[in-house]
Amino acid sequence: MPEARLVAGREDFMDYFGIVKKAFSMPWKYRFLFWLGVLASFAAGGGGGSSNFTSYSGSSSDFQNLFNNDSGEKSSRILNTLKGAPRVLGASTDKFTEFISHNIYWIALVILIIVLIGVALLIFGTFARAGIVRSVPRLEKKQKCEFAPMLWDGKRYFWRLVGAFFLVFLLIILIIAVLGGIAVPLFMAGSVYGFLWLVPSILFFIIAAIYIGLVVRFWETKFIVEDKGVIESIKPSVKLVNSRFKEVLFFWLISIVLNIIFTMVVFIVFLFLVLPFVLLAIGVGIANLIAGIIIGAISLIIIYLAMLAITGYYTAGITSYWTLAYLELAKK
Repeated sequence: MPEARLVAGREDFMDYFGIVKKAFSMPWKYRFLFWLGVLASFAAGGGGGSSNFTSYSGSSSDFQNLFNNDSGEKSSRILNTLKGAPRVLGASTDKFTEFISHNIYWIALVILIIVLIGVALLIFGTFARAGIVRSVPRLEKKQKCEFAPMLWDGKRYFWRLVGAFFLVFLLIILIIAVLGGIAVPLFMAGSVYGFLWLVPSILFFIIAAIYIGLVVRFWETKFIVEDKGVIESIKPSVKLVNSRFKEVLFFWLISIVLNIIFTMVVFIVFLFLVLPFVLLAIGVGIANLIAGIIIGAISLIIIYLAMLAITGYYTAGITSYWTLAYLELAKK
C-alpha cells in the first residue's frame, strides 16, 4: 500500500522545472518558433508601452493654477518661454510653422504609413502568437512544423482572440461599474463610509483581475489548441482553473519569476550595449559630428535588433510555457 501511494504521488507530481526548461529550449531547438516569437512580441500583452501619468513633477494645484485668474502672469511667462525655445535651438517659430505648412501632406503620409505598419505588426503578431500555441502540441507529437504554415494557421484565430479581448474588457468594465456604483451612495452617505469601502473594493478588484487573467490564459489556449469556439470554451476553462487551482496558481507564480528574470536580463543587456555605444558616439562626435551621428544611428539599430531578439525569444518561450502548462493540466 505505501508503494502504491508513492507511485500515485509521483504520477500526480507536476514537473514545473521540466516544463520551464522544455518551453524555453523549444525556440532554440525549433528556430521557426523564435521568428514567430519575434513577430508575436509586437502583439504581446504586457510588454510595456503603458503611459506613465505620474511622471509630472509638479503638484495638481500647479496644474489647476493655469486656469485661475491670478495666474495670468505665470501663463504669459510660460508662453514666452515656449516661443523662445525654437530660437534657442537656432530656428524661428515662423520658419518651423512654414516648414509644417509646406510639407503637411508628406508629414501626414509618413504618419499614416507608421500607423499602418503598427497595425500590420499587431495583426501579424497576433497570427504568430496563435501560431506558437498551435505549434507546441504538434511538436510534442513529433509532427513537422514550419514558419509560414503555422503563421497562416494562426490567422484563423485572429477574430476569436479579438472577440475574447472585448469580452474580457466588458467584464472588467462591469466589475468597475459595480464597485463604483456601490461606492457612490456610500460617499453620499458619508466620506468615511466611502473610504472604508475603497480598501475591500480595491482588494476585490486585484483578486478578480488575477483570477480572470488566469482563466483567460487557459481559455485562449484552449480554443486555439482544440480549435473550438470562444463562447463554448469559457465553461471548460473556468472548470479547469477551479479544479486545478493550486497548480494554476503555481504556474502563475513561476511566470512572475520568469518575467522578473526577463526584465533583469533586458536591463543588463541594454546597459552593457548602451553605455559603450553612447560613449563611442560621443567620443567620435567630438572630433567629427557627422561620424558621431552615423555611429549613433548604427548603435540604435544594433540595440533595437538585440532587444527585439531577446524579446522574441522570451515571447516564444513564455507562450510555449503556458501552452505546455495547459496540455499538462488538461491531460491530468
